[in-house]
Amino acid sequence: MEDGSGAPADPRVPLAAWYLQPGLRRMMMIPLMEAVALTVLLLLLRQSGGDPRANLAESTAAFIAAAPPPVAKSENAAELYAAATLLVRPVSGFLITAHQSSEEMQSPAWLENSEARAYYSANLPAINALLLATQTEKCNFGVNYPLGNSAPLPQLKKLREAGRLLALDARMKAHAGDHAGAASTLAAMYALARHIGSDRFLISQLVQIAIESQADSTLENIVCCDPPTKTAELEAYRKQLRTNREGTQRSIEALQTEKKMCLMGIDTFATSGLTMPMGKSSAVVNNDFYAALLYPSDRACCQEVMDEFMARAARGETMDDTEVDDFLSARQIGPMVMTRMMLPAMGRIVYRFQRNDESAQLADTALAFLLYRAKYGRDVARIDDLVPEFLPKVPTDFFHHLPLKLASSPISETQHGWQKEFFGDQNIIRIYSFGKNGIDENGLGNEGMDPDDQAFILPPLGFKPAPPVKAPAGSNTGADF
Repeated sequence: MEDGSGAPADPRVPLAAWYLQPGLRRMMMIPLMEAVALTVLLLLLRQSGGDPRANLAESTAAFIAAAPPPVAKSENAAELYAAATLLVRPVSGFLITAHQSSEEMQSPAWLENSEARAYYSANLPAINALLLATQTEKCNFGVNYPLGNSAPLPQLKKLREAGRLLALDARMKAHAGDHAGAASTLAAMYALARHIGSDRFLISQLVQIAIESQADSTLENIVCCDPPTKTAELEAYRKQLRTNREGTQRSIEALQTEKKMCLMGIDTFATSGLTMPMGKSSAVVNNDFYAALLYPSDRACCQEVMDEFMARAARGETMDDTEVDDFLSARQIGPMVMTRMMLPAMGRIVYRFQRNDESAQLADTALAFLLYRAKYGRDVARIDDLVPEFLPKVPTDFFHHLPLKLASSPISETQHGWQKEFFGDQNIIRIYSFGKNGIDENGLGNEGMDPDDQAFILPPLGFKPAPPVKAPAGSNTGADF
């Protein structure tokens, strides 16, 4: 393009003329102002986050302080557990799995399985060593707390298997008529759970709950399949039942430790030089970018959200996944990459602890019911009839403080496991709570329907299961706790 003199025209002239038009100039300023405002905001957030390295030193020290106290090797149950788990022996490839523990192992027919009985006999040395370990008061598994959420916890898998072995031992003893020995083994399971919970890692707390729940389920299997009928036998089980589980306090302590670990993880990433995936995409966040722009708001959100979780736990409030997501979104003051990754499961923690507390409460009420049956030769029509001789008051659930209920009906058609085959169309007894939804579902939550009601099942009055068989010789009955 040329001007009137024949010289090439300056291309900047029309651009300048376009820009000098007031409306267009204001339009061009909008993205510039937004960029400036965002930069200022991020700089302010960066200042509010503090020094990541100083924060890391502080959060690491706080998390290490959560470790259990040191224990002398000669007094440490962890040493005995390590030796006991080395004694576990499979038999022809047979090993108790989580599925067998929760399904097959509950059936009375499973106790007559030749492989199961051979496995039990071969593992009596391991079982007796585990019983000995549970009698030791102090326990420290030597977890490397400075590693935070990267600390290896190899003992958990082995101790879950140990819990299954002890459950098998309790079932075999009860099946042979040794209810005192079975009660002592259940006490050992509760002691094992307590030892595992000495580490305040959330996963350790959940394994502790799992083993306590397994002990409760084992007790339910025993009273259904090999029911104790003598007052002394029932009192032995009730004595060993760990009812005071302090679920609310334990959930708060677990959340406190998890908060320390989450802050340590955020501080570590901000100072580590690592990269991490960004959401579900293949993009990554470099730690320099994260430390400069995302870290302050992420850390602040984590602190606020965890504090609120603990406050809700103290009030006994629970949250499902949707509620947790809404809760996080409402408190988001900026980008929170790590918080979104670490915290969604926290809302379900209080629920797990409360269900565990209810499990113990149901088991204790069931034993009170059986003590009444043993003394008077008949069943009560209402739980109120157990007060005050066998219960100080009618227990209430942990979600709505509604009294526990009692129902009598056959196993539902939705239950296709051993209970339907074992009891047939006989009316079994259910002692149950209403669960989180607060709806009376007749205690059917454990039988294939919406698992909200939590029930403890008892055999009908006069029910006669198969006669017991003699357990393999050499089994230690354990000790009272």
